[in-house]
Amino acid sequence: STVFDKTPIPSASTSTISPGFNHIGGSNLAPAPVGVPQTITSPGTNAVKVEIYEIIFLKEKIILFVLSFCHDLGATMYKDYQAEATGHLVVQAADALGVSLTRKSAVPLFAAIATDTGWFRFGSVTADTYRVIARLIDAGVVPSEIYGDLYERDTLGRLKLRGLVLSRTTCELEGTLVHTYVRKEDFEAMGALPSDTEDAINLTLAVEGTQAAVIFVGQIRGGYKLSFRSRCELDCNKVAQQFGGGGHKAAAGAFQEGPLEEVQERVLKVVREELRACLQLD
Repeated sequence: STVFDKTPIPSASTSTISPGFNHIGGSNLAPAPVGVPQTITSPGTNAVKVEIYEIIFLKEKIILFVLSFCHDLGATMYKDYQAEATGHLVVQAADALGVSLTRKSAVPLFAAIATDTGWFRFGSVTADTYRVIARLIDAGVVPSEIYGDLYERDTLGRLKLRGLVLSRTTCELEGTLVHTYVRKEDFEAMGALPSDTEDAINLTLAVEGTQAAVIFVGQIRGGYKLSFRSRCELDCNKVAQQFGGGGHKAAAGAFQEGPLEEVQERVLKVVREELRACLQLD
């Protein structure tokens, strides 16, 4: 695969079209509809789910992503580890290739950017983020409808599972680190689905003083999916990489085999060390 690595991010005073796309152009490529997000299993990442976008052109497939681990996915790749959301890169691709944003493409792009940024709460959000969002709204997006579809159609099982997750939340390192967990048997006990853990980690960030959060989610096939969040200089991507995963600086994920207690011990040891160094804690 060809990889175009975008470094650094264009500032607001420069062109908002990603430099990497200048190298992608040519007679083999032509504008095509912006792709919608899908989930794949990236080889070599312990089956960590990676949200990507595919844009199919005449003779090439281009994958845009913001995750820092890169494997041969059989396509031209364009990466920006510092971007706040993959959806933003797709909008840049559309601009560079002359593809107009329609309501059909704008809705999933808005959802992708909103969820990647915790509905614009994360420190990765910039003025450019809001400029892109304004364009998506101009294309026909209604934010309240998307929020309602995503977060206001909970099942009773999902609510019970969230309550369980919150009841297990532990604080340490002077209240700067919170972590919690879900065992695979909890899904059946609560009448919930594994997908009901989505966004659960962000609920723990509501604890005053929290700078970092970790959630361990038991998988039906065994092992634990890890999710990391940061509100400080702690680099979640750097932490996740130590466990075969990756992501953004403010949000990342990985997967670990083993019993919960063993996984917690080795993961939290790393998180504590990194957070102590970051916050200069004793």
